[in-house]
Amino acid sequence: MTARLVLIPGMGADHRLFDGISLPGREVLRTDWIPHRDGEHLSAYAGRFAEYYGIGAADTLIGVSMGGIVAGALAQRVPPQRLILISSCTDISQLSPLIAALSPMGPYSPFGLARLLPRGLMPAQRKLALEMFEAQDMTFIRWACGAVMEWTGAPRLPGTVSIHGTVDRVFPIRRQPQVDVTIQGGGHLMVMDRTADISDALVRILQ
Repeated sequence: MTARLVLIPGMGADHRLFDGISLPGREVLRTDWIPHRDGEHLSAYAGRFAEYYGIGAADTLIGVSMGGIVAGALAQRVPPQRLILISSCTDISQLSPLIAALSPMGPYSPFGLARLLPRGLMPAQRKLALEMFEAQDMTFIRWACGAVMEWTGAPRLPGTVSIHGTVDRVFPIRRQPQVDVTIQGGGHLMVMDRTADISDALVRILQ
């Protein structure tokens, strides 16, 4: 099987999250989320995700935020060539305490109100983030909120690389037990607004 870079987006995003990432000379698969099943645990979802995309041991997994969580769960089933986490975590205890405290409201949140946000002067990356979020199935988003909080974590596999920004407010860098590549001033959406830095970091890691 040909070695691929399998890019997995964040919870409210799709393959467009990686539009600005340049990885020349590599076979890249930019994934979208597959439908969930009612009551499904994250590990079972990760297994179906791997089957759907034919992910195998030759692949390198690159996951952003929830994509990193799913990549970690998937890696426990099918150990990849390499696992790269961007703005993500290996245990839900690394989540912002404020977001963790609000998480029980996830299934009841009026996510549809995002469509009402004014966008006239909004940066292009933020507009795209909203467009991707609006394109998601809100039942999937509500399921994902609960599934992530019930996730029991994934041991850090040998060769795992963590890329993290210093101002990530979802997974604060101070709560991360190990960060291998630090992006100064990078926030949780740095894969969109710091594309050159992320691309350069990935190219160096993959050399």
